[in-house]
Amino acid sequence: MEIHPSDVNQVIQAFLDKITESLANGARLEFRDFGVFEVVERKQKIGRNPKKADVDIVILLACLLNLSQEKK
Repeated sequence: MEIHPSDVNQVIQAFLDKITESLANGARLEFRDFGVFEVVERKQKIGRNPKKADVDIVILLACLLNLSQEKK
């Protein structure tokens, strides 16, 4: 039985699209023996430039993808 590469590509793309959609909706994805993917939110904060300490820099709110690897 031979599988055509375009069929494999469609299956993999559908799988990745579903993962992306789930993470965008705030889901936590756990893959056994690999790790956990989840979206974390970094709050807005004030930063400082070491060369110009008197100038404050606003670091905006950001949503990031976090991977916690499973420990064996």
